[in-house]
Amino acid sequence: MERMGPPLPALIDTGRASAVTLSVPGPAQNKFSSPAIRHPPSAVRPITAAAAAAAAAAAAALCHRQYSINIQQAFPSHQKSYLGNYSAFSLLTHLQSSLSLVQQDNSPPSSTASPVDAFALARDATHLIRAHATKVSLLLTNAPSQQKQPPAALSAVVADLIEGPVPALASAAQGCDPLWCGVVLRRELALLAGRVLAGLAGLLRFVSGAASLDDDNQSSVQATAILWSACDALIQMTSSAPAGFFVAKARQSEELLKDVADELREWGQQEPDYEDVYDDDDDDEDDDQSFSDDDDDDDDDDDSSPSAQSLIDHLLSPQPIPTDDPSQIRPRLATTLRLLRLATLLLGAAHRRRLPDIHVPGCDPDSPLPTRLDALARVLDGLPERFEDLAAALYALRPVDVDDALRRCVRDARHAADLLADDWDGAPDRFTLLVDRFRQEVKLPEPEASKAADTSAAPSQG
Repeated sequence: MERMGPPLPALIDTGRASAVTLSVPGPAQNKFSSPAIRHPPSAVRPITAAAAAAAAAAAAALCHRQYSINIQQAFPSHQKSYLGNYSAFSLLTHLQSSLSLVQQDNSPPSSTASPVDAFALARDATHLIRAHATKVSLLLTNAPSQQKQPPAALSAVVADLIEGPVPALASAAQGCDPLWCGVVLRRELALLAGRVLAGLAGLLRFVSGAASLDDDNQSSVQATAILWSACDALIQMTSSAPAGFFVAKARQSEELLKDVADELREWGQQEPDYEDVYDDDDDDEDDDQSFSDDDDDDDDDDDSSPSAQSLIDHLLSPQPIPTDDPSQIRPRLATTLRLLRLATLLLGAAHRRRLPDIHVPGCDPDSPLPTRLDALARVLDGLPERFEDLAAALYALRPVDVDDALRRCVRDARHAADLLADDWDGAPDRFTLLVDRFRQEVKLPEPEASKAADTSAAPSQG
């Protein structure tokens, strides 16, 4: 990448005062303000105001090959003065704090003249962060053992990181508009971007100690691997979002529901065996009465008595359904397995035929799609938890709790079907017919009390 802005000595100054204070200048402290943070002189890389302007221009050049980005909207003029007082570590710390606030804030970013393609900007910036981090790792590994200052090549790579891709990545996450992709996707982008910045900060901690890294090469390699993993996750998400994000969620929920169904099916096939329990108690009493000091007898007793682990497993494992089934658990288990099968079929069809067609509507405040995507993400995350609660009620053999959990599962499954019924433009299609059949098959179970009341009232009416 071509150098932009002032030369390296103006960007990296390792001989400044004893410490550098992180503070947010400006007429008023905003919500991103943080207490003063001090770093040793060997770890600081102050950035001038001119370097901040160069960072803005570099960030635009990174992504201009595919998208036209207005750099003034990515880096407002008041933010340029902020960057001028930050070192490399303090800048990363501040940006991570800002992204953590993005994950908690539902308010949209400040209005801009034209929308920013946040996914494209984040993807290109992450590619460059990964490439530059690889250079840093190689230079750290091959750094001279007696050198007191970081090599010039290493300092240049760090300067390139701070000038361009790092602020570009933070701007992508902060500038992602919920009206464009929804709150859930914005939070996911901020979360993954924060992990990339945290991984980069972990790698840059080794830059100031390049003179003594002979014994710590393995640690720098581990830090590089952590950063690579974070970069790959963000690149995969931004390359396939929004469709790929929801396809992955639907597949994960489908697999979890299949696991719940397999466990319940295996539990339902278990038969209560009381004879083994009584036999074990009798064996324990016989062992206590025939206790002797003979080693052979002790070995025989150990072989015949149950182990401690088997007793723990027996106590913690769910009890099988009784043979007489006084609580009518087996009919409820059959209803649960049927509902699980229908829900997995719906999710499987959705991630193959509905979710891959998701598209972003742009910054249209009247579009219902972002709200629909947020609701869909919540129901996809919550559906496995609902069925896990239902399974826990079945294991406990509590029919009232089972009925309540069944109703909640049916409501969530029908809600997911409603969100998936029409296409992303709001029109019915062939997939809508499949959803209609699902609605016909999935019905709320009637309470046992109402059934009993109807049964008792029937003879009196006759």
